[in-house]
Amino acid sequence: MIFYTCLSALLVRKTSFQLDQSSTTANLAALLFGLTTMAFSYSRLLYPQPVVTMLMLFAIVFLLEYRTSPKLSLVFCSALFYALTVFSFNAFIITAPFFLYYLYRNEIPKKPKELCAIGLGLVPSFILFLIWNSTTTGNPLVTTRQIVFSSLSFQTLYSAASGTWLNVEGLIGSLFSPVGIFFTSPILLATILTFSSFKSKSKNENLLLVSIAVVFWLFTSLITLGDAGRDFWVGGWANIARYMYAPSTVLIIFASAIFEKINETKNLVGAWILSLMIIFSFLANLSYGIRHDLMVSLLKDFPSNSLLVWPHALGSVELSLFAIAIVLCSLVYPVYLFIKREFLANS
Repeated sequence: MIFYTCLSALLVRKTSFQLDQSSTTANLAALLFGLTTMAFSYSRLLYPQPVVTMLMLFAIVFLLEYRTSPKLSLVFCSALFYALTVFSFNAFIITAPFFLYYLYRNEIPKKPKELCAIGLGLVPSFILFLIWNSTTTGNPLVTTRQIVFSSLSFQTLYSAASGTWLNVEGLIGSLFSPVGIFFTSPILLATILTFSSFKSKSKNENLLLVSIAVVFWLFTSLITLGDAGRDFWVGGWANIARYMYAPSTVLIIFASAIFEKINETKNLVGAWILSLMIIFSFLANLSYGIRHDLMVSLLKDFPSNSLLVWPHALGSVELSLFAIAIVLCSLVYPVYLFIKREFLANS
């Protein structure tokens, strides 16, 4: 899993380059992905989301590379990894319209050879899908998920004792609840400030990535599996942060561009806030991973429920020292910008 995570970080860097970002921004995107998103906490855990995201990034990288180097091998590899992504997480098929629209906008395929390359790329996963289902369920068209959860529906409205309500719990909870991506990775909020700068270049590529992030958010927020229970923040099912792993990966590519904006304006307050967001993102995911380890180890009645600081009760002296360390670390970037600004002013 650590290997997959490191490979995904390199693919995030490559994707950032393909969106015409600078080398500094691309390098920061890879580092922020590895250290401030769920990639950090889930790099030691056996969950499908890191593998699915890695396969998705491969499909995207090969597809975007075709824009500058139209080779049949790139079309084949993109189709191959897209199909593998669907095979590893069947629900990824909901992104197919956006990939097809990207192909259409870029006039791919132009020739019958390209159609054949796409078809050949899809075949291996289709065969694997049939064989896997036949082996595990006895029916080539029935997956194990369908056996565990016989029904699947999208719950946009739900009934309660007080009336019928719009299901915004999952929509908001997957973003802002204590298991939402903006809680475990506050740095992703920087996307709000940087996305506009991506509109003027690589429009089709940006539309593809944004569509993937949004459709995953809607899917995980509104879907209801069988008799899964409800929770105020969670919504229809166990919509914890890892189900937003793929959208987080996309958002960090956009969020990393905030450094360019701050470096251009020499905004010291913005640099300090950004530093705090990075520190809290790192600590939240560190704590998230440790708490998961403790949960798997079946340790109960642990003395702390803190997700932002540390999964252990800290004394007042320890907490004070910890807070001072956070503040001092957060001042490094703004102090660097201040010194750089004064140096340029004097020169």
